[in-house]
Amino acid sequence: MDINWLNLPSPLAVVALRTSLKLDRDISELTVLRLEPGRPAEVLDSRVARTHIPGGPPAFVHLVPRLRRVLNGAIVVAHGAASVNDVLDYEFDRLDARWAGPTLCTRRLARRVLPGQQTALALLARDLDVPVGRSCLERATATARVLSRLATNPQQVRACVRTPNEPAVWPNIWASLVPPWPARVSVERGGAAAPGLQPPR
Repeated sequence: MDINWLNLPSPLAVVALRTSLKLDRDISELTVLRLEPGRPAEVLDSRVARTHIPGGPPAFVHLVPRLRRVLNGAIVVAHGAASVNDVLDYEFDRLDARWAGPTLCTRRLARRVLPGQQTALALLARDLDVPVGRSCLERATATARVLSRLATNPQQVRACVRTPNEPAVWPNIWASLVPPWPARVSVERGGAAAPGLQPPR
C-alpha cells in the first residue's frame, strides 16, 4: 500500500480497536500500524483481556511497552479519533496514567474533503474503492488507505490534526513477558508488513 506522504505528516500510528460488549470501554482487540516514509510498517495486533490468564490474551497493561513504542512521536490516526481517545483515556486512567497525543481523524477529514457524503468507514471505503473487513487489522489497513485517498490538500489535513494541551503520562511499565495474542493470523512483528501492506514510499 502506497501512502501519499507529500500531504501527510509522519510518522503515523493508525489505530483500530474493539471494546467489550458488556464493558463498552474495555478494549477486547487492538491494532496499531506505525507507518513512516521509507520504512516497513510496524504492527501491533492483539486480542486484549480484562484480566490475563496464563496462555490467554494479555491484559492492556501487558501491551503498554509495545504500545509506547509504536505510538512514540507519531500522530494517531483513527476513524472516529475522539472515541478512540476516550477508550485509551479510560485504560490509562486505570493504570494511574494519562493518555494524550496528537490525533488525525479520518472521519473529520472526510467531512471536509467530501461534504455531504456518508462518512461511516464501511461506506466511505466502498465509495473510495478501498476493501475493508471486520477485524481491527483490516479496519486499520482500510483507514490508512482511506487517509491516503483523502490527503489531497495539506491544509485540510493540518486542520484535522488535534494537539492535546498536556503530554501523555505513560504507566511506569517498561517490559512485559506476556506476548501479544493474535487477533486473527497476524502478530506484532517489528519491521514486517501487515497483510495487504507494502512498505510505504
